[in-house]
Amino acid sequence: MIKTLDDLKVQKFYCTQPKTPRALEAVKIAGLLPLNAKFEVCEDVQTAVKKAQAIANGEIILVTGSLYTVAEALPLFNN
Repeated sequence: MIKTLDDLKVQKFYCTQPKTPRALEAVKIAGLLPLNAKFEVCEDVQTAVKKAQAIANGEIILVTGSLYTVAEALPLFNN
C-alpha cells in the first residue's frame, strides 16, 4: 500500500494511529515509508487530519489504514 501511495507523489504523509489497542504505533508506520518520503508522526487521528487540512489548499486528502482510522477521521471533514 505504501509503495502505491508513493507512486502517486504524495505531498506528505501524516503517520498516526486510531484509539484502539490493536493499532500499529505511528512511529512504526513511519519506519515503513520510503527514505525520501516527507512525513510527520502525529499523536492522534484528529491532529493528523487537521495538519493535512492546513496544507491541502483544496487538494485531495486521502485517509488510509483501518476502518477505525477512517471512522475517527470522517467527522473531521465538512463535505
